[in-house]
Amino acid sequence: MKNKKVLTSIALGTAVAATGMAVNTTANADTVKTNTTQEVQKANSSKTVAAQVNVNKSQNQVNQAQADVNSAQNTVNEANKNTDTVQSQIASQQSKVNQDKQTVASDKSAVSSQQSVTDQKKQDLINAQSKESQAQSQVNADKDQVSKLQNIGSVVNNDKNKVAQDKQNVANDQSQVNSDKQAQQTAQKNANDANSKEQSAQSSLDNAQNKLNNDKNKANSIQNDLNNVNSQIQSLTNGIKVPTGYTSQALSNGNISDTVANTGMNINDFVPNDKDNYNVDPTNLTKEQQEEITEYAADLINQVRQQMGEPTVSANTHMIDFANQIAADAYKDGVSSGHDASALSNTFNNDSSLMWFGENLGPWWPTESFNLSKKYTMNTVKEDVYDAVKSFLFNDATENWGHAQETANTSGRKDEGLGVAIDKFGNIHFDFGTGSISQYNIADSQSSDLKKLEEQQSKLQSELNKANSVVEQDQNQVNQAQNAYNQAKSSADSANQALNNANTTLANAQKKLSDDQASLANDQKQLQNDEAEQANAAKLLPEAQKKLANDEKDLANAQQDVKTAQTAYDQANDKLNSLKDKLAKDEAQLANDEKKLSNLENTMNDYKNAPAKLEQAKKTLETAKKNLASAKQALANANSQLARAEQAYNQASSATTEMETTNVSHPMNTAEIGNNYTLRKHNSNVVKADVVTPELQAAETKTADKKMASSMPQTGEQTENTSLFGEIALGISAVLASFGLGYKRKRN
Repeated sequence: MKNKKVLTSIALGTAVAATGMAVNTTANADTVKTNTTQEVQKANSSKTVAAQVNVNKSQNQVNQAQADVNSAQNTVNEANKNTDTVQSQIASQQSKVNQDKQTVASDKSAVSSQQSVTDQKKQDLINAQSKESQAQSQVNADKDQVSKLQNIGSVVNNDKNKVAQDKQNVANDQSQVNSDKQAQQTAQKNANDANSKEQSAQSSLDNAQNKLNNDKNKANSIQNDLNNVNSQIQSLTNGIKVPTGYTSQALSNGNISDTVANTGMNINDFVPNDKDNYNVDPTNLTKEQQEEITEYAADLINQVRQQMGEPTVSANTHMIDFANQIAADAYKDGVSSGHDASALSNTFNNDSSLMWFGENLGPWWPTESFNLSKKYTMNTVKEDVYDAVKSFLFNDATENWGHAQETANTSGRKDEGLGVAIDKFGNIHFDFGTGSISQYNIADSQSSDLKKLEEQQSKLQSELNKANSVVEQDQNQVNQAQNAYNQAKSSADSANQALNNANTTLANAQKKLSDDQASLANDQKQLQNDEAEQANAAKLLPEAQKKLANDEKDLANAQQDVKTAQTAYDQANDKLNSLKDKLAKDEAQLANDEKKLSNLENTMNDYKNAPAKLEQAKKTLETAKKNLASAKQALANANSQLARAEQAYNQASSATTEMETTNVSHPMNTAEIGNNYTLRKHNSNVVKADVVTPELQAAETKTADKKMASSMPQTGEQTENTSLFGEIALGISAVLASFGLGYKRKRN
């Protein structure tokens, strides 16, 4: 037995008591924490703080309203005392403003009048400066004329020197032109010779290239013929190789490994023949076409039999007819694949020439399903025959190698004939037979064709070798001709460039000669003009000097006029600036006096409005005082509620302390009880209580709102306190009841 510290939930009320009774009558509750009362304290404390803040705010508003009333009262007192004085000041200031306005108007008139005078003086100055400029220009022109007349002698001497130099330049130019003409003629001859050699080399190169092209075309034609023959030979020798391990003994025993079979499938591939790229109808082959594919199939099969040492098979027209009959009669029952036993039996029984027969059936192998509306070539048919035979031999494990044994003839039958036919569903029938049919064997045309092709191959190869030899010789000739042409062209290019340079040099020399001749003519004419002017200059110089002296006097007078006009303008402008300064000063005085007048008028208006503002301030103060009284009452209520909450908390704490030493026996943890209940109180306030927790903790419980309080019969202002106290009492009773019940049950 251990001492357990028990904390009761002081806000659970009757719900907790009910929980203690319903959960487990043999258990005492472990320690339960709750902060409900503390939350009530905090809530009331918060209300008190808020109420105090509201009181402070209301007091500030009262203080401000009282200050406003005092200010308004002062303004009324001041108005009663100073109204007559201010009114007198307004009249005096208005008179001063009027006088300022008259002064400013007079100033503006004086400025305007002086501005006209100043503008005229400025125009007089501009006119004087213009005349001075004209006089200066005339003096400059006179000086130039006098200087020209005085210097005409040196001008004539310079002209004579220039004419002498021009004559020397023309003589030198003519000599250079003669030399450049000789060089140009030599360059022209060299260029003509080089161009002729280039044309000859180009002709030789063209002839050699044409011969090379023709001989290449012949060699290419022979090569194409040889390629075609090689393709035909390859097609005729298109066979099937038997891999190591693929023997008659192993095949007879059905002992072909997957490795050997896969090797056979991988090393054998069909090789198409260009001559077989013509369209055929697989289900309606001509007699010649059917014999050709039968021979092709027999050749493939015989290659395998020869490698395995077994008797060969012959393409046989009788067996072709036999196969055609089976293909025609097959699948009359609607089935489109597999051996038709009925057709096979009937056809064999009706053929007295056959002693034995066997059939291998191959499907149609193209990547697209068999479709008579599509076009097929002989290459397509032969490829499917090839793939069928290859599949019989190397992909027949699921059929116990029966098709392979028949194809390879592991039983050793001799004088066997073969016929191949394709039915309307695309199935390929390989029918083997023995009996009295050897006279229907088809001669092996492939061997004869192969021999002819090999002879043709040898002949074409010999012709190709000769043609390639000729092409090689032609190429050497082209190379030599190309080298000769390159050299001739290089020489021609150099000669033509030299000719172009000579032509340019000659043209430049001729232009220089022409330019210098023109300069000589111009300078000679200038010399004549200057000599005539020199003779006239002696007469004109005295008059020019006299005119210069008169114009210099006019310039001096004009310069004096400018100085006089400048002085008059400066004086007028100074007076104008003085008047403008006075105007600005008087305008500033007017603005200052108008501002004083405005201030006096504003003061008078404040005096007139002061009584009304005082009444409004008093009303505002009265309202603020009422608000302050309400706020103080709210603060008192909040303090009272807080005191009651603290008293209730202290009482609950005392009750809890009394039960801390109670000795009880109860389960130690939730594993022993395993109950967790959720109880709903009024207004959906949820109380979730773990009946027992090993860490001595319990779920916190929210206090009920005002609706909870109103659900219990209370009166007056003690509602919250009484409700809280009632809940605490009920909680304590419930805990005590559960302890007593548990203790009693344990004793029993």
